[in-house]
Amino acid sequence: MMAAMRSRAEAGLTLMEVLVTVALMSIALLGLAVAYPIGRAAVLQARFSTTMVALAEQRMEQAKRTPYVSLNTLAGTDSSTHAPYTINTVISVDLPVAGMTTVGVTVTSPNSPTPLMANTGPETVTLETFVSAP
Repeated sequence: MMAAMRSRAEAGLTLMEVLVTVALMSIALLGLAVAYPIGRAAVLQARFSTTMVALAEQRMEQAKRTPYVSLNTLAGTDSSTHAPYTINTVISVDLPVAGMTTVGVTVTSPNSPTPLMANTGPETVTLETFVSAP
């Protein structure tokens, strides 16, 4: 007899409340499922950018340690040492003035198309410095 006298608040959830809750949870999870690949692509792009800057800085440090008369040995393209990145070093003697050498380093990342994002092709980072003759 007491069970029949329970109030409405103690009766539990109705089927409609459960269906509304499931619908709202589905919408929220769908939003997360769409955002995940975009976030992953952003992290991948940040990794490429960080690696490219580090490789360019590494080549610049190598140029600083190289004797002035031997700077031309750094010139050229290297695509095997840090594959899949390509490092292109350009040495311009007597530029911008006589007795100065310009060292330019361009690092190119691999082309990695990402779902849900526009394919912009390979990214590049370029660093340039001047070295004076002793």
